[in-house]
Amino acid sequence: MGTGTKKSEPLRERQCIVTRERADDAALIRFVLDPEGVVVPDVKAVLPGRGAWVRADRQTLEDAVRRKAFTRAFKLSNPPGGLADLADRTHLVLRQQAMGALGLARKAGLVQSGFAKVESALKAGSVHALIQARDAGADGQLKLGRLAGHAGAPVLRPLTHGEMSVSLGLEHVIHAALLEGPGAARLAEPLRRLAAFDPEPDQERHSGTNDQADEGDGPLRGDKTTV
Repeated sequence: MGTGTKKSEPLRERQCIVTRERADDAALIRFVLDPEGVVVPDVKAVLPGRGAWVRADRQTLEDAVRRKAFTRAFKLSNPPGGLADLADRTHLVLRQQAMGALGLARKAGLVQSGFAKVESALKAGSVHALIQARDAGADGQLKLGRLAGHAGAPVLRPLTHGEMSVSLGLEHVIHAALLEGPGAARLAEPLRRLAAFDPEPDQERHSGTNDQADEGDGPLRGDKTTV
C-alpha cells in the first residue's frame, strides 16, 4: 500500500531548536502547544499548530527546557506550561509506542523470543534487529551481541524484561529477534527512538537479570497486555 511511493520520497530535514543542527525528522521529536498553552510531545508529528523540533535524546530535551528554547521557538513572552516533567512525559509516550510496536511485530509473526531461538535466527541471518532487555545479564548480551554484529543486525535495548514480556504477552522475555519481513523497518523505528532517547546506564548494562531464565515461549499469566 504505497510503499514504493514512500521509498522515493526525499528525507525531510528539520532543525533542532537547541543544537541548531539539521537532521532527518526521524532523528528529532516534534513538540507543540496544546489549547491550554502546555508543551506536549507530538511523536507522530501529526498535531496541528506550530512545531518545535528537538533532537531525540533526553539530555537535549532537558537543555531545551533549561535554555528556554521553547519560549523562543513558540515566540512567547512567558515560558509555556508543562516544562517541569516534559522529559518524563516524552519518555512515557515513546515507551508506549515502542511496546505497541513490539506487540504488533509479534502479531505479524516477525518476532522470535528466547535465547536459543534468537541465537538460531541470528545465525540464519534473518534478523532485522536484536532486541534485548535493558536489565539483561552481561553474558547473554555479549553472546548474542557478537552474533548480531556478525549478522549486521543492530542491537536495541529500549525496554526492561518486564516491559518486553507485557508487550509480547509472554513470560520473562529477555532477548527477542525482530525478523526481516514486510514492515520490519517501520516497527523497529519506535524501538530505535526510545533506545536513543534514554540510553541505558552502565550499571544496567553489566548487572542484569538471569539470562538462563529467559523463557519467551509460554503465555504471560492472564495474557494481560497493554498493547
